[in-house]
Amino acid sequence: MKKLIKWLLIVISVLAMTFLLLRLGFKIVYTIKPELGYSFVEDKAPKVKSIQSFGADRQYISVGLEGNYMAGNISMSQNYFVTANYKKRVDAKASETKIDQGESIIITTYDLNNSDFTKKTFDLLPKLLNEGINQQVFNVTAITFEGKEYLELRYYITALKDGILWYNMETEEVEYPKSRDYQTVLGLLGKEYDVLDFASKIRTEYGMTIANLSLNFSYENAKNLEKTNLAIELPKVAENLSNGEKLFARPGQVNIEEWFNTALHWFAPKGQEIMEIYAKDVKTGEKTQIKSYADFEEWKKQHPSHE
Repeated sequence: MKKLIKWLLIVISVLAMTFLLLRLGFKIVYTIKPELGYSFVEDKAPKVKSIQSFGADRQYISVGLEGNYMAGNISMSQNYFVTANYKKRVDAKASETKIDQGESIIITTYDLNNSDFTKKTFDLLPKLLNEGINQQVFNVTAITFEGKEYLELRYYITALKDGILWYNMETEEVEYPKSRDYQTVLGLLGKEYDVLDFASKIRTEYGMTIANLSLNFSYENAKNLEKTNLAIELPKVAENLSNGEKLFARPGQVNIEEWFNTALHWFAPKGQEIMEIYAKDVKTGEKTQIKSYADFEEWKKQHPSHE
């Protein structure tokens, strides 16, 4: 009886973990080749359901995925929306740091400058091997630097140490990183925003997260947007967010100051120019209304201990 209970608990645990992984957007599939003794694990990006552009200069990109995901294998630069599917060997013969036979990283790019968002798919690993690079890549991120498009590749040097290379999406050549000051839409708002009730208000009132140049970080169904300026000015964007899509700002066209000020206006009640938000001095409890990004920068100068 005790053994039966033990096995039931194990089965329940496995099912619960599988559900969690699927909810987070990871679809894991094992493929076994008995004749070679190989087995693989696949981390598949969610399928792209729709891509639309908005704004006078197509500076905002709305992306819908199949299902609700907090996907770590999608990214966006100025000119490309990118997904990455990873297939990795996990058998006893597999290397922890080198590319193994049968592995792949399938990259799919969507060209944001074309009205049909031209789609291109390729396997990154043969291109790396052709350049004499045999390190195992574990993360791919689309970035823009000085007007050029790259994939930032994070790879294992040892099991405990990693390195970075850039893959030039135009020349298809691998380069050493040129700078850390590049453009991408990944990442949450910095810690300095913790003193503001900006993000928490958007989360509480509209049911989604605002991040660095993106809205609806977790692809949830936003709520109450019909009450906002956004619904008046960009009704289709409001509809898409309410249906669980994510909105990106193209980093070469929208900087963080413009993003902040635009969001302040979008999420104000209809007819009101900006949201009412405050910065709080955690030492004194004093609250100061912030009406723009410039206001926030000035407040930080007056409260240097909060940076």
